[in-house]
Amino acid sequence: MIEHLTTSRSSDRRLGRPLEDEASLLFGRDAEQAVLRHLARLLGAGSPTATALYGLPGSGRSSLLRQAASFARAAGAQVLTAWGIAAEERTPFGLVRRLTDQRSPDPDPRSVHEDCLVRPVGGNLVERWCRVFLAAADDRPTMIAVDDVQWADPQSRQVLQALLRRISRAPLALAVTVSGTNGEFPRSCVELVDQIDSFKPYGQLLHLGPLSHQAVGAMCAAGRVGGGDRDWYGRAAELTRGNPAVLNATLSSLRRDGAVDLWAELPVHAAVANGTRVAELSGRLGPGPLGLLRGLVACRGLLPVERVARLVGLDDADTDAALRALRLEGLVDADDAAGLSFPSAVEPALYGMDGAERRRLLGEAARSAHRAAVADDLLARLLLRTEPLGDPWVSGVLRRAAHACRAAGHHAEAARYLERALREPLDPVQRAEVLLEAGATQSMVAPETAFRRLVEVLSAPPGVGNADTRVGAADLLLTLGDAATTRQAIARMHAWEKPPSERRPVLLGLYWLADGARQGRSGLDDADPDMPPLDLVPEHPTAQAASAWRAAAAGTHAAHVRALGAAVLGTPARGLPLYPRLLACRALGVADAPQAARAGLDAAVAEARRRHAPALVGVALLLRSELSLRVGDVDAAARDLSASRVAMPWESWYPTMVPGPLALEVLVNIARQRWEEAEHVAFQQLPPGAEHGFAWTHLLYARGMLRLYQGMPHEALAESRECGRRLRAQGWLNPGLLPWRSLAAVAHHRCGDPEPAADLLAEEVRLAREWGTASALGWAEYRAAMVSTGPQAAIRMERAVRRLRESPMVGRYTQVMGEVEGARRFRAGRRRQSAGAKEAAPGADRPPGLPASARGAPAGRRLHPHHPVRSRDPPGDRFSCCFSGRAN
Repeated sequence: MIEHLTTSRSSDRRLGRPLEDEASLLFGRDAEQAVLRHLARLLGAGSPTATALYGLPGSGRSSLLRQAASFARAAGAQVLTAWGIAAEERTPFGLVRRLTDQRSPDPDPRSVHEDCLVRPVGGNLVERWCRVFLAAADDRPTMIAVDDVQWADPQSRQVLQALLRRISRAPLALAVTVSGTNGEFPRSCVELVDQIDSFKPYGQLLHLGPLSHQAVGAMCAAGRVGGGDRDWYGRAAELTRGNPAVLNATLSSLRRDGAVDLWAELPVHAAVANGTRVAELSGRLGPGPLGLLRGLVACRGLLPVERVARLVGLDDADTDAALRALRLEGLVDADDAAGLSFPSAVEPALYGMDGAERRRLLGEAARSAHRAAVADDLLARLLLRTEPLGDPWVSGVLRRAAHACRAAGHHAEAARYLERALREPLDPVQRAEVLLEAGATQSMVAPETAFRRLVEVLSAPPGVGNADTRVGAADLLLTLGDAATTRQAIARMHAWEKPPSERRPVLLGLYWLADGARQGRSGLDDADPDMPPLDLVPEHPTAQAASAWRAAAAGTHAAHVRALGAAVLGTPARGLPLYPRLLACRALGVADAPQAARAGLDAAVAEARRRHAPALVGVALLLRSELSLRVGDVDAAARDLSASRVAMPWESWYPTMVPGPLALEVLVNIARQRWEEAEHVAFQQLPPGAEHGFAWTHLLYARGMLRLYQGMPHEALAESRECGRRLRAQGWLNPGLLPWRSLAAVAHHRCGDPEPAADLLAEEVRLAREWGTASALGWAEYRAAMVSTGPQAAIRMERAVRRLRESPMVGRYTQVMGEVEGARRFRAGRRRQSAGAKEAAPGADRPPGLPASARGAPAGRRLHPHHPVRSRDPPGDRFSCCFSGRAN
């Protein structure tokens, strides 16, 4: 027994929505309801009417039909209801039989039922069914409401069409719903719809299109979602295509989940609702339309529909019928045969396929797209969904697509393509190349995966793969900071290369750079005894770069370092490891050749970008930032520091590299007098293993400077001494690299220990003379002047100023001269005031501008270890505090 549509819970379950959502599907349908209300009044007055409600699934056809039935009852009519069922499409007169099941026994339709069961289908039976309904209308105005008439059996549709020809004077109304869009209907219903459209005088075709933005806003507001944001309403209409059922499901899930960020969560919930809709609709498709839909899903709009149809085995006639069915279900766009209506939520259409069938379809779709010369980026997206195909063209497509993504900065997408390429059967040389590309790309998004890919390249046995590719992997792994693994791998590779070999000097240079990059490890980790030392006068650029950096760190022969660095930069970078070149530029900066160093770093940044190696770009920018700090250009240093974080997230570095950018950030903040920011950066938690590299030593130096500025000389001394201990253990004695001795000397002086301070300063001055750069010696003498008293301080200061004036590090000279001039003005002012000075309360004799926190502090409390100073101190106060105790 079929209940009325207004109370049928089974109908609501069939339509996939709860009963309480009925009113939600009527938003934006006021005009249609007005028409239906008018037709119901005409029926109540004895006039026949005919109505067809058509639209896509979810447009609210059934809800509006229930509303029409409610209007008819209110007008005094009786309502007979039924809906078409696809499973009963072959049962003759099945739908009209369900209609008469709702009638009372008078007139008794049972004889008709019996005849239908025993007599063949024919015109006489159609006429007898018509008489049953006409007789019902003679007793009382009657509405026949049929939902989804496209699923009715042909004989029942014949009855409905015959009724339309016979009810011109009977108080009988026919209201049906049917799938339809843009004037297109199922072939089986075209004649019935035409009859309704031409029914006189009261025939109506009501099209239920997508909801307007205004209707979507009203529906969202009624559901208390969206907060009145019209832009959000518009986005909701766009994502749900104005489909009332999809919109209602989306809003319900947003409310149920208590969504907070509606803009972010709307696409997710809309995709789920659309996917559910696709699953429901595809589940009732016939084999032809379903096969075509799955082919379209597999091809993702990359092939014309004719190719897709051939792919799934449909001829032209079957293709037309299948497309018509898909359009009527709203699964493809009416104006684009290959365009899926819900491209981001169509995967459910493939759910019913077994694994082998699905793999075959996706693989054939990719092959067809390749034969059609589809663009690499589009074809690569298709290949992400396939199993390995084994076709030689696959890896090339994926690598080209990954290259384009890296160039555009889309590293995560490029990494997915390269990881997919690695699933294909590749020869050893190809595999090593793809592994190297994947390692460079993954360093931006998945550092652990990047290390595994690079180590896999380096772990290949001798004779497998390309030796140059292994060198590239070693260069990149060393850049990322894993010096220990790189060193071991290079030692193995060097043993495989039989002399004479062009790669042996390359490997030798990389090995000694990797060996020098490790600090803070036990003595059991000494150099490989089979590795020869670097030549005194190396000829290969990689070995020259290694020699230049090691000499700069050791502090020997600055002129020789400049010559080696110039030789390195005079050789084209293409085809060579880039990390050694970066350290050659760093050595030139330490050796007072900043112009050459900057030119080399600028070229290295461009080359690293050409190689699409984010790690190399990041290191080059960090070294350029360090160089800018050396010459006193704090703004340029800050810009490069920020750019390095964009080029290569600091969290992606190997632990040994992480302290490096932090040290530079501390120094930049000190230079800008941002003490709280410097404190936060300097002492943040670091990953395990961060202490096993020069970057940690650099951070110790920056911490020592910060502690001295903060008035904590004992802590500053501890940091600077640990910095010095590590550098001594490594044999890196150059004061031009990190002047830790003079920093420790200032800290000693602040702690009241003049003798250790004098020893450290004497050592730094001696080593600076041996190194032979004006900046290192001038800076050592400047700091010696800071802790000196009497005439000796002035002599040292004059000497320091002269040397710094001769140095190419102009920034340091300018900074020192500014402080000297500030000190002179301050002392002159104090001499003018001293004659009339009176005994004052504690703290009154402090220099003007000195913070209250420094009142009563012992002489020399706030020393000036470097160029930056506290913002609240006037220029004279800065310098006089540094030289407190010196005779005026």
